[in-house]
Amino acid sequence: VELWLNSLEEVMREGMRRHIAEAVVVYEERSREHWVLELPAQVVLTASQIWWSADMNLAFERLSEGFETALRDYKKKQ
Repeated sequence: VELWLNSLEEVMREGMRRHIAEAVVVYEERSREHWVLELPAQVVLTASQIWWSADMNLAFERLSEGFETALRDYKKKQ
């Protein structure tokens, strides 16, 4: 039973990785409403956090390059 359960967990993790990777790729291709409704909630939450982190990193990079309104610009984007 333990081997079967470990195998099941690994298959589930791999499936989640695949769904999350796909969600990150198609995030900008679809409207947010459509994107949220077509994917499982856990995938949406994780992919949203990945995009938020990337966007915040970009905003901080722009801020360090002298764009003083980078964070405000990001806030407007939200």
